Amino acid sequence: MKRILIIGVILILAIAFVIGYFSLKKGITLTITEKEIQKAVAEKFPIEKTLIAILNVKYSDPIVELLEGKNRVRIGLTATPQLMNKEGVHSGSAIVNGGFRYEPRTGKFFLTDFKIESIAIDNTKKLSLDLLAIVLSTELEDVYSAFPVYTLSDSDLKQK
Repeated sequence: MKRILIIGVILILAIAFVIGYFSLKKGITLTITEKEIQKAVAEKFPIEKTLIAILNVKYSDPIVELLEGKNRVRIGLTATPQLMNKEGVHSGSAIVNGGFRYEPRTGKFFLTDFKIESIAIDNTKKLSLDLLAIVLSTELEDVYSAFPVYTLSDSDLKQK
């Protein structure tokens, strides 16, 4: 009777080990919600940048949208440029999208690889818009390359 009990326990442990091994080998999916990313992105706004000492640009009011099946995120922004020596503030908008970069050593996810989808600012020439697009893309890379939008917690499964 004791022998059957020992064999049963060993069999149950062996089955549990096999199931666990193949489950972990298959991989684990972690879902980061749009709301979590929205909160992390919003913490870094507004972003203000002065260009060539005459133009101040403020980007604010980010709205995040996950792009389904693409591992990318779209961010809509309000863009407000102002020439330092002139009165009046222009207004407009920008839409950018970025990818995700995961650092397994730290368990952190970062936004990266920003692409400008569109930028429109009233009374602004195309050359100026192109310059603002380059500045925005560079500024977002600088801000988010060091700032994680999500960090795995101790309650998450450990990553290898």
